Amino acid sequence: MKQRKLPLLAALPAAVFAANVSAGTDVTVYGKVNVSLEQQQQSAAGIDTQDTWKLMSNASRLGFKGKTDLGDSGLAAVYKLEYETNVDGDTNGQEFKQRNIYGGLQGGFGTAIAGKFDTPTKKAQGKIDLFNDQTLGDIKNYLSGENRENNLIQYSSPKIAEGMQINVAIQPGEENGALNNNANDGIADGVSASLTYDNDMMWLAVSVDDSIDMTDMWRLVGQFKVGDWALGAMYQSAEESETGMGIGGGIFDEEDGWMLSAKWATGPHAVKLQYGYSERQAIGTNIETETDNYAIGYDFKLAKGTKLYTYYADQSAEVAGAASVDDDVLSFGFEHKF
Repeated sequence: MKQRKLPLLAALPAAVFAANVSAGTDVTVYGKVNVSLEQQQQSAAGIDTQDTWKLMSNASRLGFKGKTDLGDSGLAAVYKLEYETNVDGDTNGQEFKQRNIYGGLQGGFGTAIAGKFDTPTKKAQGKIDLFNDQTLGDIKNYLSGENRENNLIQYSSPKIAEGMQINVAIQPGEENGALNNNANDGIADGVSASLTYDNDMMWLAVSVDDSIDMTDMWRLVGQFKVGDWALGAMYQSAEESETGMGIGGGIFDEEDGWMLSAKWATGPHAVKLQYGYSERQAIGTNIETETDNYAIGYDFKLAKGTKLYTYYADQSAEVAGAASVDDDVLSFGFEHKF
């Protein structure tokens, strides 16, 4: 009899935990597994420097988010804790990496949150980047502004005119002014703001960054749905901020870039095309780097939230007076969202 009871006793804590999670109906557990087998190649001045197959985990993640009403106040507590996990193996013994994590309040006034999360400029891209999180295809490979920042405090207005929204985030510098007279020690040493408009047929956005990741920039985005097509375009211009050390902490002080994307989807099938370009100037020189990036892909939806995909992406970077560097990737992947 005792041997029969032990499995029941062992299962009791799990059952109690499951009951508590079910009772907390304001909590949503979500995530994504995105894994791909890829052939990655690179050449410089026409000489092959890499040709290898890799198994990649493309921003796979696990998250918890929720909203809890706070009685008769008309307010609600909102929160998110999201972590990236590597499906193909851990990195330096680290199983999880912080992504968007915040807490705040929501009410008739809008939403106020604080923590680490994507800036309004990054969110302004909407879904125009058809190869987001993918090796080489993601626009972060040739455009600045794709920032997830620490120490952000953000206000988002309620929807205005059935689709318009204002988002403003400030970032304290948290430096010690007593040791450095030029320190970023104010409440808003960095600012990112956007104005977006969203409905069933279009996404429009304009955003501005001031001293975010040592960069000042503005971005214009538009995506339009026509039948089975989604057509998008983005243009942006960036420069090193006064307190910066190059765009994104890098070696460039100016950048102009744009991208175009097109997606045709019907039934379980989707075909995706994307092209992007950037022109950057090295700090203190007239040396320019021109980068071209294009990608073509195909998705096959197995069920809601689950798909197989393949894509090919190529990127060429040409530096004035130097040899060009060419990268390309052929990828076969699986994605499941839950």
